[in-house]
Amino acid sequence: MVECGECGKEISHSSNKCIHCGVNRFTGNDMVKVVVLVIAALFVLASLGLL
Repeated sequence: MVECGECGKEISHSSNKCIHCGVNRFTGNDMVKVVVLVIAALFVLASLGLL
């Protein structure tokens, strides 16, 4: 069992979502994707001369 980072209740270590609050256990990976997309968008804008 592991503790949900959002609601603090225990969930199975093999589950991908918390059964109590519905949050995805791997939201940290989603945050990395967002940061990479923002950096890529800034790079594209800079290469077009818009920044």
